[in-house]
Amino acid sequence: MERIVEFEPAWDKRDPDPKKDYGISSVRIRFILKGRKGAVQFLVSTDWYLPQNQKELGERASSVGMLSRVRPMGVDVGYHSPIQRYEDQKTMGPCPYLDGHECYYDGSSLRGDQWVEDVLLPKGSDGVWTALEGEYHATFDGDPDRPESWLSALEKSGLTPEQQEKVKARMATLVEAGEERYRKSWREEMDRFTKEIPELLKKVKDGEEEKS
Repeated sequence: MERIVEFEPAWDKRDPDPKKDYGISSVRIRFILKGRKGAVQFLVSTDWYLPQNQKELGERASSVGMLSRVRPMGVDVGYHSPIQRYEDQKTMGPCPYLDGHECYYDGSSLRGDQWVEDVLLPKGSDGVWTALEGEYHATFDGDPDRPESWLSALEKSGLTPEQQEKVKARMATLVEAGEERYRKSWREEMDRFTKEIPELLKKVKDGEEEKS
């Protein structure tokens, strides 16, 4: 598989017109692992701003007795797929990581931040590539050691569209709860949620059948 590392430049796109004001951004580092079936990525934001922005941020922090943040921030762990990964997924248009083919993308900023703590900082680039390889196989090949994704399980459940919407609404609640508890154990929570999906599907289906 092909390994790609990109350093995206910092920028300052502030404008007096609120409709044109996009703020500032630091340098971002994008790790891409590209294979025959698609690509996966890990995106990290740094503290490397343009010189004028560094000065402003430093002066602002010192004026209130604070130190500037000097740590990377995980932005995203996600995939670029040439085909839909779930129903109604929208294309993002032509993708450079898919040789110009249409891209169906999805990712998680929460996992990105967790990868900074668990992978990038303690294990460096070797750890990042190992993690991305696992992510690639789990996304495109299926990982026998990882529970089936809840969307995949939902698609195979045989539930009606209305029943599936109820499951999605329930999962949205679970994800929101997981985000609140993220700092404690996001991965464990989401794995638990995923393992509970078969039982949740059964309860929804049985409940609908009882009403009919």
